Formats: sequence, structure tokens, C-alpha cells
Amino acid sequence: MLSRRECLVRLGRRWGRLALARPASTAPPSPAAPAPGQAQGRREAYLRRQSDIALLKETVGQVLQRTADKFPEREAVVSHYQNKRITFHELIRKADRLGAGLLALGLSKGDRVAVWGPNSLEWVIAKLACARAGMVLVTLNPAYQANELAHCLKKVAVKGLICNHTFKTQNYHNLMLQVAPEIASGTPGNLKCESLPNFKALVTITDDLLAGSLRFSEVIAAGTDQGVREVRNMQSEVNPFDTVEIQFTSGTTGAPKAAMLSHYNIVNNAHIHNLRRFTTGTPKNHDIVCSLVPFFHVFASVIGILACVETGDTLLVAGPHYDAKTAYNAIKAEKPTVVFGAPTMFVDLLQELEKHDNKGFESVDMMFSGGAIATKELLKKIKLSLPHVHLRQGYGMTETSPATFTIPFDVDDPNRVLSYVGELLPHLEAKVVDANGRTVAFGEPGELCLRGYATCQGYWEDPEKTRELIDEEGWLRTGDQFVLEEDGYARIVGRIKELVIRGGENIAPKEVEDALAAHPAVLEASVYGVPDERMGEELAAVIRLRDPSVSLTHEDMKAFLKGKIAHFKVPRYLDVVEDFPKNASGKVQKFKLRDAFLKKIATSK
Repeated sequence: MLSRRECLVRLGRRWGRLALARPASTAPPSPAAPAPGQAQGRREAYLRRQSDIALLKETVGQVLQRTADKFPEREAVVSHYQNKRITFHELIRKADRLGAGLLALGLSKGDRVAVWGPNSLEWVIAKLACARAGMVLVTLNPAYQANELAHCLKKVAVKGLICNHTFKTQNYHNLMLQVAPEIASGTPGNLKCESLPNFKALVTITDDLLAGSLRFSEVIAAGTDQGVREVRNMQSEVNPFDTVEIQFTSGTTGAPKAAMLSHYNIVNNAHIHNLRRFTTGTPKNHDIVCSLVPFFHVFASVIGILACVETGDTLLVAGPHYDAKTAYNAIKAEKPTVVFGAPTMFVDLLQELEKHDNKGFESVDMMFSGGAIATKELLKKIKLSLPHVHLRQGYGMTETSPATFTIPFDVDDPNRVLSYVGELLPHLEAKVVDANGRTVAFGEPGELCLRGYATCQGYWEDPEKTRELIDEEGWLRTGDQFVLEEDGYARIVGRIKELVIRGGENIAPKEVEDALAAHPAVLEASVYGVPDERMGEELAAVIRLRDPSVSLTHEDMKAFLKGKIAHFKVPRYLDVVEDFPKNASGKVQKFKLRDAFLKKIATSK
């Protein structure tokens, strides 16, 4: 009998056939035309990944049922910090009870239910309960304040909210009362709020009795046997093409938009990721997956939670939020085989690992970086500290469910692993276009556009923004500058909106960040553009030092970069900080760095 890994290797050999672009005259239909003056045989940067692996037409609820039937006694979730462990049998039982409890409150198929809080076992149960009951999960950033919360709840007409009572400096119940003061005197489960006309139920994960709120345990207990039967019958009524999750974009450049993802989107993205993922073939013939990324993020919700449900792997919840010491202790104790995280998380985790002589991660076979693009230097440092670990990173976005490019699990070529985000995943098309929408040649930079099963259903009740995102032929514009190679591999240059135009020269901040990150004293670097009267824009660099007692001057930086990048790409300004402002997904909020710089300049005049 073949091991799981051998099966996956065989699948991997047949799972994708690459259809390359042909000369312009025979290229597949595309809204883009060849650029004037190009050679007749020019090969356009267009790829289509065909596959013998069929896409699934299952819902999230059906996937959970399939796995619970197959592995009822296998641990589904281990929440290390909560000291809680749950099998797949218990997971589906609690999800169905919670779903039945929500139905008992008057919520129904298609209603939006938001989850707002840190990573926890309850978060996972709530996600799956919504899917099983035919409701739409709305994931909210646990760092949201009252105005951000109000925007999201109103935008998608949320009917129920499941949240924690408190976490760190957040008091979620008090923030909710700021949005809708009527909750304090309302009837739990039957709220009437002028500012939120659709809102009905507030459910809090706590043992405390809070005004206007039901406790999470109460709602589970309210799920009757009849209600559970309704939830189970719902599995045949929910369509794979129904919306199952609404993910708000990160909002690093503006107000968050509500991206709609269907069961078909995320089930297949999780499924294809699992076929792609390196699998260790442990004695239990399954992986223990530690996801350090916040669950509200599409990376954790799909590639973390749902992917584990799809294969029957165990999800390890290290802590309520990312903390390097907490993560290290959980990994050492629970011995996961796979660790998911954002690049900034791995920077801190490596520092914690060094305190323990790089010991404690012996069980880890693969580390997967997502949510942002890791620098080549960071990947090298991981490989140096943990030579036994297979490194992988991928590319995706909220609007693509999320993964679209990853490194295959059986590829360890350092050039591939360190320089590329991967190759195009099956059942997807990709092309790279210039500013006029014309397809560029392979090897040339331009905006990446994607088409296929993974593209979202659009933005909730926002046809204008949806048209900006997806054209009439189904091509989704990513806003990312890419270089696409003929063999299907791709590398990211940077965000198009982040390109700095200095005296007519286009500069990708990521290239400069990578060069700065190679300095032995630099832990992290962020580069952005600032206004300049003469050049239009100039480059500013902000760095975190590995050792705060060490100094790095502007002259030191210029001397280090000399000969490594063109002179016009060397930042004019340099600032050293203790930490970067980041959103909960670990992405650096460059607009905050830029605003702080401009404020500093203004006050110095």
C-alpha cells in the first residue's frame, strides 16, 4: 500500500500540464493585444495550468462531514494556550450544535454572522458552524476599533456577531456598545439597534453575564436535536457556488472592501494546496499544522483551518495572537510537522530560536511563508538555522481565495525556493500586462492578472469596485508587478501602487528592501516614496536593527549599497526604529511610516 506521500508524489507528477503562450498570432483569446513594434514570434507572458485532478463540487460543511466520518477519533484542533483538544467527531458535533443554536435565534441560510476576536478553538467552531448552517462567515480583524467595526457590520448587514469579551487592551463588548448603545438595554438574541437595523444577536465567548449578550456556551446548549437535524439537512440545500465567507481586505491603503468567497473558491483552493504541500508521512500518516497567522486572515482561514479539515490533519493553535516566545513553546511541546507564518513572524521566531541554540524545532519538516513576500535574506537565514526544514512561500491575495502560486513540495532547488514565489497552480490562467493592458513578453515586468476557479465573486454590493477588480472576460487585476517565466514560475517585483517614480525612473521598493536586508546588522527594512520638489519622489528607508546598541548611519548604508543597486535606487533618507507599524496579518503599514516621516519633516522646518 502506498504511503500518503508516495500517493501525493504520483499525483503531483500528473496534476498539472502547462499550456504556454504561443506566438501572438495563435495565443489564446485575451483582451490584450501585442504591443506595437514587437517581433512576429514574440511569446506573450500568458500561462494556463491544465490538470487531470478534478475540481471538487463540495461545500465546506460536506468536507467536514467527510473527514469526521473518516477520522472521527483523530485530533482536529489542539489549542495549546487554552489547554483544549478536540477530535473531528467532537468538532462537527459542536459546530452543528452552534449552528442549530443560531437557527434557534432566528438566523437563517444566507445571513451574515461575524466572528471578531483572537485565535481560539471557539473561532474554528464558529467558522464551521456558519458553513454547516448555510450562513455566511464575516471575518473581522480583532484589532478593529468602534468606527472600523461599525463600517464592516453595516457594509454587509451583519445579523449576528460572535466575539470575545476582552483581549489585551480590547474590550469587545464595550466597543460594540459604542457602535450600538441600545444593546445594553436590549433583549439578548432579539436586539433592535437603530444604527444596525439588521443586527439581532450578540454572542460572547466568556463565562461572564454581559448586557444584551448571550454566552457562546448558551447558544451551543440551545441547539436542540431537531435543530441539529435541520443543520444536517442543510448540507443538501447549500450550493457550492453560494457565498460562504466575506473577507475584508487589509485596508493598508484605504477603507476595507468586502470580498465574497464561495464554497467552490475556498474548498478547491484548500484541496489544491493540500496536493501541493509536502507531507511527512508520520506514524499517524498525517501532519500537525501550526498556523501562526490570525484566523480572520484568508491565509489562515483557508490554508490553515480548512486545509486541515480537508485532509484530516491536526490544527495547532499556538496562542491567541502571534508572540515569538509563545509560538516557540507551543512548537516545542506539540511537535508540529508544518508551520505557517508571515515573514515578519519568522524574523522574530528566528531570534527566539537563537536563544535556544536553534533547538526545539526538530519535528518541523516544512515552514511556509505567506501573507507577504519574504526577502531572500530571511529565507537564507531560516535555511541556515534550520537546515532540515523544507522552505516554501507562495503568492495569493484575499480576492483569489487565496493561493495562486506556490513552490511544489518536491522542489528544493535553492534558486527556485529563494527567488520565486512558485509556479502557477492548476486550473488557473495568468498573464502579465503593461499599463495599457497589453500582454508583455515572458521575462518582462508588468501587472499580474489571474483567471479561474479561485477568483472571488466580487465585492459585496459594490459593482464599481468589482468592475475595477475583474474585467468582462473574468481577468482579475492583482495590482502586483510580476515577472512570469515560460516554465510557469513567477517572481514578484512589488506593488504597482508602491512604485516610486524618481526623476522618471521607476523604482520597486522591494528590490531596495532586499538589498538592505542583506546587511548583517539589519533585521527588517521598509522602503517607500516621499514627495520631492526636484525629483518628484525620493526614497526613504526605515530599518530595524538586529542589535539596537549597534549604530548604522546613512553613510554606512550608502557605502553598503554601492555596487549592489543602481545609484538612483539608494534611499536619500534613513530612519532607524524599534518596530514597524503592522496590521494584524503582519504586513507593514507603509502609509503610517510615510505619514510619520512627513510629520517629522514638517515639524523640523
